[in-house]
Amino acid sequence: MEVTIAKSLLNTSLRESEMAEVVMSSGCQRGIVFENNKLKKVGAAYSESIGLRVIKAGKVGVAATNDLRKVSQLVGKAVDVSGFGPLAQFEFPGKSKFGDVKTCSSSLLKFSNKDLVKLGEEMVNEFQEFDSKLLCFIEFNISQGESIILNSSGLEIANDSTRFGFGVYTDLVRAGDMLVVEEGQASCKADIDFVFYLDRLKQKINNARTVVKIKSGQYPVVFTPSSLGTILAYLYTALSGKNVVKGSSRLQGQLGKEVFDPRLTIIDDGLIDWKTGSTCVDAEGVPVGKLPLIQQGIVSNYYYDLQSAAQAGVASTGHGSRGLTSALGHPGLHNIQANAGEEAYVSILSGIEQGILAEEFIGMGQDNPFNGDFSLNLNLGYKIEKGKIVGRVKDTMIAGNAFELLAKGIRAISKEREWVGGSALYPYVVLEPVSVVSKGDTIN
Repeated sequence: MEVTIAKSLLNTSLRESEMAEVVMSSGCQRGIVFENNKLKKVGAAYSESIGLRVIKAGKVGVAATNDLRKVSQLVGKAVDVSGFGPLAQFEFPGKSKFGDVKTCSSSLLKFSNKDLVKLGEEMVNEFQEFDSKLLCFIEFNISQGESIILNSSGLEIANDSTRFGFGVYTDLVRAGDMLVVEEGQASCKADIDFVFYLDRLKQKINNARTVVKIKSGQYPVVFTPSSLGTILAYLYTALSGKNVVKGSSRLQGQLGKEVFDPRLTIIDDGLIDWKTGSTCVDAEGVPVGKLPLIQQGIVSNYYYDLQSAAQAGVASTGHGSRGLTSALGHPGLHNIQANAGEEAYVSILSGIEQGILAEEFIGMGQDNPFNGDFSLNLNLGYKIEKGKIVGRVKDTMIAGNAFELLAKGIRAISKEREWVGGSALYPYVVLEPVSVVSKGDTIN
């Protein structure tokens, strides 16, 4: 990476503004794609970008480009944008001590395309032995990235990372019915258990082969680790410092209060080795650490970026997120962990007389992200009857309020937890009562 370009841009921008920050990133990615049981694509791509954020006359302006030949244009663009930007109530962070976390694996980079093709072929063969009528889709991605943050407060820090992404899915097609069933995982190193995820895909398919009906009504719903995040997202929205200072958070003024079930604890930790949300600093150069959000049902902390922290009169918690180098920034989480319970998942399932196991939803459904009301269409959900999964339910929606259910409706939390997407560690959670609406039926 051409660090001299970033330093030159910073120096030039300070002639036109009071404060400035340069974020530069580059990366390469290669991938293997199997479609319909056959190798479809072997590809690679390289990308680089540089973003500038300035504070001019007390206002924030941003500009970015992925063409380093146009870097000289960024200062003028950022300064122009600052005339219409928000008031800057923060200063860029200076040099500080940062935590140590492993995010770059040299052994992952030794994983060749030939290795990935061989692994994909083995998975396709195994899937064909399971069901020769199904078509398998597999994707592997290996990426390596480097980023650097420079600012007018003297900060200069570089960060390297690798990422391994894996996904497998199939279409279960029958007359008048098509279902996409999928599995996948991500990590910063080559530690993904492919056999585990392929076996679980098979299990999902077997559970989905029989379609059953369920009467509309109120039932206990088991949220798997992969679906639980949809419900917890309402909490994360409310805990965002940006929403707190705007006055749109349902949890505003609730610090130190027991709002949720005392069995619920949620922690965000950006310093877990090899997890995809890990980094020594956030996107604004603030050191990252561990932040308790909910502790035994008590609202412990909100999470802030520089701007929302300054507006609240507190320090940033190291949760600045940019997304794109051209973005103004907002609070974002790193690696979220919800606590485990004491009961085994199998035992929890066996105790449900009748209910729903929610695996996947279609989109985000109809919801209110601020008050917690949700209405979610099931893409993949099963009916539980007398402690056993008896089949898949179609054209079914679940509805409720996330805050109320997490306060008074937690029936059980499993002792097993699983990583989702490489950055969230969740258990199985049973919430009740949840409204279930089945097409062609009415609520009892």
